[in-house]
This record gives sequence, structure tokens and C-alpha cells, in this order.
Amino acid sequence: MTIDVARNFDRPFDTFPFPETLTSVTLRLHSASTASFNFSKILRQCPLLETLSIEMLMGDWNWNRFTWGEPMKLHKNLALRSLTLSHTTLCQISLGHILHFSPKLKVLKLIGMIASDLNLTLLLQHIRKLPLDLKTLHFSVYDRPLPQELQQQVFGLCPISSACDLWASDMTPLLMKELETHIPCLTTLELHWQRKGSFTTFERFPIDIIKASRLLFEYLCNSPSVANLRVLKTGVLHYNMDVSGRQQFSEPDSVAPWTSPGVWRCRNLRILHINLRDPTSSMKRRAHSRIVFGYITRVAPQLEELEIFYPYTSVNKAPYRIYAPNLCMQLEGGFCLLGRLRYLQRLRVYSAGGSIVGLCQEMDLNWIVPSGRDDKFKEMRRQEVASWQSLRLGEDLLLQDEGDVSGDGTSLDAELWGPFRNLGLLKDVEETVNEIDTGSLVPFPCLADLSFQNPLPQRPEKVLDNLFPKPSFGFW
Repeated sequence: MTIDVARNFDRPFDTFPFPETLTSVTLRLHSASTASFNFSKILRQCPLLETLSIEMLMGDWNWNRFTWGEPMKLHKNLALRSLTLSHTTLCQISLGHILHFSPKLKVLKLIGMIASDLNLTLLLQHIRKLPLDLKTLHFSVYDRPLPQELQQQVFGLCPISSACDLWASDMTPLLMKELETHIPCLTTLELHWQRKGSFTTFERFPIDIIKASRLLFEYLCNSPSVANLRVLKTGVLHYNMDVSGRQQFSEPDSVAPWTSPGVWRCRNLRILHINLRDPTSSMKRRAHSRIVFGYITRVAPQLEELEIFYPYTSVNKAPYRIYAPNLCMQLEGGFCLLGRLRYLQRLRVYSAGGSIVGLCQEMDLNWIVPSGRDDKFKEMRRQEVASWQSLRLGEDLLLQDEGDVSGDGTSLDAELWGPFRNLGLLKDVEETVNEIDTGSLVPFPCLADLSFQNPLPQRPEKVLDNLFPKPSFGFW
């Protein structure tokens, strides 16, 4: 069960009738100054509960606290195996009670704790004394980095782990090297920072987030530990994907903030969630869209679940000037490139700023379903592609002077470079559209759940019917 409580929630959440048969509960609560949650009540009401995740979604303009209601009252062991608390306050005594009565606990994550008086040194000492066999352990505090010696202790408490959670403020090159040492066979990796939907101008440490995204991108390109990575949830600076320097194609006079670290080595990814960052406020051209969609398709061909989210970003570092960048979802933007993900079952693309498909015509998106690949829409797409020819000629002229080099200027072998030769180009989109409309490529053959904004996924046919309703004819 997943519950997303509305932003104006300001009452205790103790009256909700949790069924006693629940084994998994995820709560996402919006911050409110009077909100409270009696943690022990849900544990008593749901004796079979194995997984509990509570996440506080802080408001854009305030930093209210989350309280815990009455003290914990537990008298027998719990079935709890996984506990995740994100962006909440915490009573250390209550946590101690939970740990004492949770001998089966395998996963403990305390992520970005707010204004916490938690004594992590004492907590780690307490955990060592308990008969727990933790497989995943994470601690982070919202307003201060975790000392290196405590991070070492956290690694020590989970000597055999395949999962890792990282807090942006804690990330350093040294930490990434230690990660390779302590978790040589990584299967799950998640980067955390301030919650989705908040303005970047109100993030406490925007520079740390930018640095963390870059560090993690480099790690994904260079570390042998990511070869077996299956689940990745991270932030990405969109220009880090530009391994071929295509930004200069659409903006010849521009200078990239820095060059791309290269190509991810995690070809076996099954789940990818991306928080797409744009600190330069430059994600306004269709080439950027083609780069993002094309990069994902090439580095993660085994994906089964993909989520791309665009948070708010500031404009020219002005305190209150914000916008929500959107990639281009029209045909020229290359969204069709994702159609090559033949194992993809769940896809969500959305923005903090609202609708991302408002400028799309039906032919831009309906290639997703068989009914959109009839002769009428094929001809519309053919005409659209034909209108790009002058732009395509310009690309060809620029390509004549381009060598086979990566974004950092080093030579790439043919096997690595080949798939990225057309990254960001209209040629890449044109070839994909032609393959779809000639039947040589069946896009998204496994796609079951699709969403362009709605948090509840629907069948692709239903999503497209809602976006482009058919006119009804009748007589009153």
C-alpha cells in the first residue's frame, strides 16, 4: 500500500484504518506544522508488516517539522524487515525500541533527517549490541555531512552488501573510492537530496548536489563495480550525457560547462529513475532532448522501468525566478528513441511544472500503440521528417569535420564509439521513425504502464486516448 497525503494535511494521521493484513506500507506526507504520526499505532495495527517507508515531502516555502505523537509502546517482536525514514524528525528512544523489537530487520535507512538530535555514535554502538543481520544501512542528516569515521563504521556494520544509498552532501572522491572497496558487486544505488517538487533556489546545498551528480556520473563510467548494477536512482546533469559535444551543433557559439565524463558501464540496468538537473538553465533546445533520450537508450538497453523527472530550477541565479525545464516530447525531440527499449514495462516522464506534452500533436506520440502506426499517421510523420532536411544538411557538414573522439577528447575504440556516433542528431530520430513506420522496429513491445504526469500509470492506449480524445458525433 502506498499513500500520498495532500499538501494541506494538518491533522494527526492516527485515524486511518490500516488493514491488519498489510505487509508493506509507504507513506508520503507533505509537511505541516501541526501534522503528527503515532508510529507505534501502525506497528500494532499491522502485526504482519515487513516493509515500512515514511517520507516527508517538505513544502517549497517552509521547513516545518514532523512529530511522532505518543511514545513507542511495543511489547513483542515485530515482523519488520525493512524500515526507511526520509526527511523526518526522529526520537532516538523510539528508534531504539523499534530496533530492539525487530530481530528480522535487514534494511535500515535514515535519509536526510531534519533538525535531528540523533546521536549517530550512540546509535551505531546500540546496533552493534543487537542480534541484527543488516544487509543495508544508511544514515544522513539534512543540514550537516556525516563525519568520515562514522561513514566507515556504517560500512563496517554491513560487510556484505550489494546496495548503497548516498546523500549528496556526504559525497567526496574518497567516499566513491571506499564504495568500490566495500561494495565490489553493486546491484542497487540511489542518490538522495531534497525532495521532488521543491525549488532549487531553496535547496540548502545546490553546489553539493551538482558536484554529487558529477561524481556519481564519473563513477558509473569508470568503476568495474557497476557492471552488475540493476537499480539506479540518481540525479543527472543533462550535459554530462553529451559525449559527442552535440550542444555545439545547436548552439555553435556556446561553451559547455564542462565535458562529459563518458559512457556508463552499467549495461544490465533494469530500473532507472533520473532526476534531470539543469543548473545552467540551457535545456531549451531539441538537441538536448535527443541527447538525453538517445543516451539512456544506448547505455541501458535492458531497462524494464524508467522514470524521468524535471524539478524546478532557477534562472540566472535570481532568487525567485524559476522555471521547470521540459525535454521536447515532439517528434523532433527524439522521444521515439526510447522505443528501442524492448524490455521496458513501466515508463513515467513528468515535470514539477506540469504538463510536458501540451505542444504535441497526436502523430508525435501515437506511434507508441499499433493504432498510431496506420497509413494516415505514417504520412504525417514522413512529412514532418522531410521538413528537417535543411537542418540535416547542416548536421552533415558539421560531421565532416568531426573525429571519433569522446566528450573528454580521448580516442574511443569502435565498439564503444559506434553506437554514439549519431547521438543528439536528427539523423538518429529520422532512422528510428523510419524503422517504426516501416515495421522493422516495434516500439515498446512490453510496455504496460505509461504516465506523462499522473502519478497513477495507465495502459498506453488509455493515456493517448486521454491526451487526444476522439471527437464524438451525436444528436440531441
